[in-house]
Amino acid sequence: HSYVNHKFSARHTIRTGVNLNLLQFNIEGSSMVELDFDSYRNLVKENGSSYYGEYFFQSKYNITNTLTANTGVNAKYFVLNKNYSIDPRLSLVWDFAPSHSLSVGYGKHSQLEDLNVYLLKNVDDSGIETYPNKNLELAQAHHIILAYDWLINSNKRLRIEPYYQYLYNVPGVANSNYSMLNFRQEQPFDRVLENNSMGENIGVDVTFEHFLHKNFYYLATVSLFESKYKGDDGVWRNTRYNKGFVTNFLFGYEFFFNKRNVLGINVRANITGGERRAPIDYERSMLEKQIYRDETKAFEYQNPTYWGMDVSITYRNNSKRFSSIWGVQVKNALGAPMEGEYYNLRTNKIKKESITVVIPVLSYKIEF
Repeated sequence: HSYVNHKFSARHTIRTGVNLNLLQFNIEGSSMVELDFDSYRNLVKENGSSYYGEYFFQSKYNITNTLTANTGVNAKYFVLNKNYSIDPRLSLVWDFAPSHSLSVGYGKHSQLEDLNVYLLKNVDDSGIETYPNKNLELAQAHHIILAYDWLINSNKRLRIEPYYQYLYNVPGVANSNYSMLNFRQEQPFDRVLENNSMGENIGVDVTFEHFLHKNFYYLATVSLFESKYKGDDGVWRNTRYNKGFVTNFLFGYEFFFNKRNVLGINVRANITGGERRAPIDYERSMLEKQIYRDETKAFEYQNPTYWGMDVSITYRNNSKRFSSIWGVQVKNALGAPMEGEYYNLRTNKIKKESITVVIPVLSYKIEF
């Protein structure tokens, strides 16, 4: 990567540059389709390299002492399939009063899919290989963001940020409700895609922050949102990630025993709406003796609300030449379970499954 800064005046500065990414891959994946053992086949087996390049230009201009404009453009090019995108960006920041500001921003963004999606291989009866997803276009999105910032004092800040996002040209499966907006890498990918789905996200983020002061800090965030998508079947649905709300709280305190020894306690807690999924197709599941979901009702069912907490304690000893830090962290300290269902072959019934994983981590670090 390389960039150049230039200052035309006290009011106007620019930055322009390039990022060039070398993608080297050795990918192999095989799978069966819908638990049919006879359908097991190799889906991708590629060894090679490609490039992904970006050019960017951004300008910051102080229109007045209280009004600043940021403009720019980001151009992307994917060598593997010769696909490109040109994405403009614009924002205005108005410091309308001491410690208060309003801003509005617009940006167009593009996204690559995972490499194994582009490298999916099909082989016909005559042995001819084709790559049906190789020429997929980049998924696109328009973002519009408003923001209000209030620096309450030297160590407290409030930020309120409503936003809207429109996604289009997103890959999906023809004549179905399948969209890569809901993609999660769970198994080798076997879908033939077209750029035929879209989505909308609308919400508001609220952040209240207390910077480190008098040996402690905290950060509280609340996100309220709705996430919808439309596949090639033309029906608007919830996305997998339409959780409705996400809340996070971070807190930390440092105890100084002397100039060299510090005990730190940090807590991260979050409450999150559950992910969505399709309900179980009980009739087919009982017939096939496997869990099948009714994909005609994709993402209509929502998992229970998740309550989580991570706790960490650190002890730092500062010497003249280095610092040593002992740490103990407990992930999922509240023991929040992961829930699901499975088909019990002994009882021929669908059972609910709950697994709780609490992970303690002990660490030691030396800083010079």
